[in-house]
Amino acid sequence: MIASGLIPGVVEILEFMRTSLDLRIPLAILSVGLVLSGMLAVTVVFILHTVNRRFQELEYLLRLLTTRSKE
Repeated sequence: MIASGLIPGVVEILEFMRTSLDLRIPLAILSVGLVLSGMLAVTVVFILHTVNRRFQELEYLLRLLTTRSKE
């Protein structure tokens, strides 16, 4: 998503630098929305990965505790 937002964003920036006019406002809004959505998705993935890793660690420790109590 981030890359798909950067492509139209670069086009918009180059046009603004060339003409000093912002003629494609919807394209700029789309670019910002795509980049922000991509960044939010990456953040959510990191959070979910961290939560999953902690649950795996907890499951490992519980299994270790139950095998030690059986001995």
